[in-house]
Amino acid sequence: MLRDSVTASSPHLEVSVKQLIMEDSMFDQSERRTVHREFLVRPVLLELREDNQTIEAFSRNISFLGISLITRRPVLPHTIAKLQVYRLNTEPSLFLAECRWTGPFGGEWNLSGWNFLNVELQRK
Repeated sequence: MLRDSVTASSPHLEVSVKQLIMEDSMFDQSERRTVHREFLVRPVLLELREDNQTIEAFSRNISFLGISLITRRPVLPHTIAKLQVYRLNTEPSLFLAECRWTGPFGGEWNLSGWNFLNVELQRK
């Protein structure tokens, strides 16, 4: 059974976690979005179309129009890639997508926004 209220083991821990949550909320509010996105954290493998290089990433959020990815390596806008978004109980979903924007995301990480161009349907 879940408890109705949980307290942090120290006041410093509670403050640190609240700061992270507030920072994330403020970041989301600063984005200009036309479509609501759902938080979705999954491993993603990008296969760049122009040179067949692969980049490991993980998703931050997703909508019917696109996906936001976090990578260690920067990706240039207008890059086309096949995205393998890993799923919990089946084969990865495969999308063809274009990078629309990119920017730093703390330290040596990069955040990028991808527009879906097509999807490869799963074979049954």
